[in-house]
This record gives sequence, C-alpha cells and structure tokens, in this order.
Amino acid sequence: MPHKVRAKLIGFMGDEEKFPCHFDYKIGDEFTYDGEKFGGRVCRGLMRSVIPDMLIIANSGAYRE
Repeated sequence: MPHKVRAKLIGFMGDEEKFPCHFDYKIGDEFTYDGEKFGGRVCRGLMRSVIPDMLIIANSGAYRE
C-alpha cells in the first residue's frame, strides 16, 4: 500500500516579485498524495516535474529513522 506523501513549496527560482507564479502559489503552500488521490491545488506545471517523484516516493516504502 502506498504511503502518504506531502510536497511543500519552500522557495522560488528567480525573482518572485518580478515573475510571480501563474498559479498563484505562495511559499508554504502544499499538496498531498495518498496513493489514491491528490489533495490541494496542483497546477499543470507540476504534472511533469513533481508528481512523478511523489509517485516513486509513495510506492517505495516506509521511512524509518
């Protein structure tokens, strides 16, 4: 069974004031994937970059310290 994965925006590349996010993301915004569905607002730009990594992490197993 996949594990819940959370992605959180921690910064922007470039000048956020000059080139704001077209989807109006702000630092601290986050979304989740629970193995079945995504929670939160997900823009199309993340479909190719972040979501494939989230799927790999969700299916890779539990993390233990």
